[in-house]
Amino acid sequence: MRFMRFWSLALAAVFVFLAGAASDVRPVEIKEWTVPWPDSRPRDPFAESQSCVWFCGQRGGYLAMLDPTTGEFKQYDLGDFVYTAQHTAAVGPDE
Repeated sequence: MRFMRFWSLALAAVFVFLAGAASDVRPVEIKEWTVPWPDSRPRDPFAESQSCVWFCGQRGGYLAMLDPTTGEFKQYDLGDFVYTAQHTAAVGPDE
């Protein structure tokens, strides 16, 4: 019984914390860009910075970058890997 009371108290504390955090919620602006390569199934963006978002074209055989500040896209063809249906850009420690 003591164990159940502890968890009930812990859950109540979490709910109180979350209710307080919810009162600080502010609206955000959401902006969308249309990828200029139709039917290439762009996916899994990775925001490197505020001016560089990387993503893969799963059916297009490319890696691409979007600059959200200008709206410009750059495409990097993956050549022979076009049929591998890449799924996600892997970010390594080297830049």
